[in-house]
Amino acid sequence: MPQRGNGNNTGYKKPVICIVCGKKWEVACSTPYQSNSPSSGLCDICQVQTVTPVIRRRQLKEGNFDCFGKAVGGFCDQSNCKYLLPCLHLSAVAASCKESSATFCERECKQ
Repeated sequence: MPQRGNGNNTGYKKPVICIVCGKKWEVACSTPYQSNSPSSGLCDICQVQTVTPVIRRRQLKEGNFDCFGKAVGGFCDQSNCKYLLPCLHLSAVAASCKESSATFCERECKQ
């Protein structure tokens, strides 16, 4: 399972489930997770599909290129873009898929 977290890894893990596809993973947390049910969020693939269109609309509204998630090889020439870091992360996630993220997500969600 992918691990994401805030860097406060003290050996505790919190289970998370994607609210779109149901994929499960764990994140590091600083205290023991006390609940019997997992926390919720978006897995990387569902985040790409959900967030990308929203941010691209915002970019156009702000008068910028609608290029979110299109960075290639970890490079983007829009260095002043407020979405640069999440764009680079999500571009890397999408690039790691051998096929389109929609097809990949459909395959992953059915597991």
